[in-house]
Amino acid sequence: MRQKLSFKFGLVILFALLMLVACGGDGGNGGTEEQSSSGEDAQNTEDEDQESLTLTVGGMSAVDNPITISLNEYTERIEEETDGRLQFDVFPANQLGDYTLMYEELIKGTLDMALISIPSQFDERTEMLMMPYLIENYDQAEETFGIDSFIYNKTQEIIGEQGVHLLGFRPIGFGGVSSTKPINDPTGLGTDKDVLVRIPQMNVYKTYAEEMGYRTVSIPWADIYSGLQTGTAEGVIGAQPAANYLDFGDVIKHYYQYNYSFESLALMISDEAWNKLSEEDQEIMKNAGAEFTTNSFKEAQEIDEHYREEMRNEGIEVVEFSDEELKEMADYTREKAWPLMRESLGDEILDELLKMVE
Repeated sequence: MRQKLSFKFGLVILFALLMLVACGGDGGNGGTEEQSSSGEDAQNTEDEDQESLTLTVGGMSAVDNPITISLNEYTERIEEETDGRLQFDVFPANQLGDYTLMYEELIKGTLDMALISIPSQFDERTEMLMMPYLIENYDQAEETFGIDSFIYNKTQEIIGEQGVHLLGFRPIGFGGVSSTKPINDPTGLGTDKDVLVRIPQMNVYKTYAEEMGYRTVSIPWADIYSGLQTGTAEGVIGAQPAANYLDFGDVIKHYYQYNYSFESLALMISDEAWNKLSEEDQEIMKNAGAEFTTNSFKEAQEIDEHYREEMRNEGIEVVEFSDEELKEMADYTREKAWPLMRESLGDEILDELLKMVE
């Protein structure tokens, strides 16, 4: 009897020991699986962090315009410097709509980025960018429009209130007037020019053009070509040599280099897209935008000269004015047209611009 009990007791002890070993083994395996699972989760999180963000970018210049080429170079640089974290889909030539529509989409956050003119219907103070004869030559351009200039910082302040962030300017050169027929008395101050010119929907263009003696009509940029074909407009104010040649070169017959404005497109990103970026990527885009701006000034004069020559080669009459003639037109415009802009710009901006030209 005692032997049977001892045997049974031994079996119980052996069974208990086996259970302990088994539990210990399971616990070890369970710990290994937990660690493995945690490692996989960490790897998955890291992979998610490395996923690229694709930003949609709109532009108003033609595909082969130097403006679009420089925009592509900018986005390619960002893709490279972020190791592909940021990707870009670029749509030039108003494929996403007129620049006014694209800017509105930036405000809403439904468009990520754009390189376009800033329409003034959202804040008329931005018309300071287009003030006629704000500068007279290329040497003054970088000082006036460069990073940390009054105009740059004020533009950032204004569009920042609308939910848009300024990354840089893309200077595109001095504006002129193109036309399908000769301009009457082109250097006359306030004399009838006998040409109906297209203007952007901005007071600054309307004021300048009418003070100089032009009749005006506002037509969206995308409709200018057909307008020139049909006679809805007989000329264009608001374009430089490159845009006139590439966009309207086969319908215009004359180009007059008035140098009335030194135009710059704005490279902008919506706040909604900007806030999705890491601080590192924001810094990369900011630094690239500063170089984008600075390098553009060096190219603007060369591009103007190149496309004036291209127009001549296509049989378009190109008229350039002497320094004395330009100075006379600048003085007249500042005297007659600038005071009419005080209500739109406000005292602070207009007074600062007046100091610049003193």
